[in-house]
Amino acid sequence: MLRTLGLVLPLLFAGCIGGGDDDPTDSGLLDSEACELAADHDACPECSSGPATCTFEDTTVTENSCGDCQARSTLYQQLCDDGSEATRSTIEDETVCDSGQSDACVLAETFSSCDECYDGQVTCTYGDASATQASCGDCQARGALYQQLCDSGVGDTQEELEAGTVCE
Repeated sequence: MLRTLGLVLPLLFAGCIGGGDDDPTDSGLLDSEACELAADHDACPECSSGPATCTFEDTTVTENSCGDCQARSTLYQQLCDDGSEATRSTIEDETVCDSGQSDACVLAETFSSCDECYDGQVTCTYGDASATQASCGDCQARGALYQQLCDSGVGDTQEELEAGTVCE
């Protein structure tokens, strides 16, 4: 019994004292706004539209990304790891990313892995462009529309594309 207690007590004390080097709350990393941004941007769609480069001040990250999501996420994590004291709004406003692809192409890639179900024929329109597809929700129709916009070189932002797309 004493031998077991001798093995268990150090483990209990280690758990109570803190999480060690792997616990970001021990190192104070979650105190910076760069770390908050890194935590907020840690989930990206599972696609790769090619290499993207994101830069903030003298920190630059290039990696395969879905749009610029993975590169942006890695940049924010690097700023966190480096102890950046920049404010969230400064980082967001001054971060420059280039994915080498238009936002329409990024959206087309994002909607290329729709669930396979059939809810019916759906038509999605954006400006003068439209696409009708057998869709699960509106996923396949959106993907076809965004691919059409990508192929025609539409340079509108992702926000404009999403806001202006109507699916029926």
